[in-house]
Amino acid sequence: DGAYRTAGENPYLVFKLQKPIKAKLSEQLVVDLKCDNGTDQVPVQMFWRTNNSDFSEDRRFRFIAYQGLTSVNLSSAASWIESEDVTAVRIDFESPGGCSKLIVGPLKLGINKL
Repeated sequence: DGAYRTAGENPYLVFKLQKPIKAKLSEQLVVDLKCDNGTDQVPVQMFWRTNNSDFSEDRRFRFIAYQGLTSVNLSSAASWIESEDVTAVRIDFESPGGCSKLIVGPLKLGINKL
C-alpha cells in the first residue's frame, strides 16, 4: 500500500529508474509524502547512483519535504546537473524518530518549466 515503517538510525528508500536519465534534463523532483504523526516538515537527503558510481556524499542534495506534494528544483546542485546516466535515487530521512510510519508515492523527475 506504499506504507513504510522507519527503522534504525539511517532509514531510506531507493527508487530505481526505469531507464538511466541525464540529470541536466531532469532538474525538477516531486515527492509525495505523508507522515503518520502529521509532521509538517520532514528533513531529507536525496542521493543518486549512476552507471559508473554508487550513492555517495558527493552526490547529495538536502531539502525539506512537506506533507503531500513537495516540488524541489535540483538545478542549483552542480553534482546533480553534471551527472550522466542516473539509474537510482535514494531518499534518506534525517530524523528517523520524526516519522515512524510514512506513505511515499512514486518519485517524479522532470524539467522545470515556468
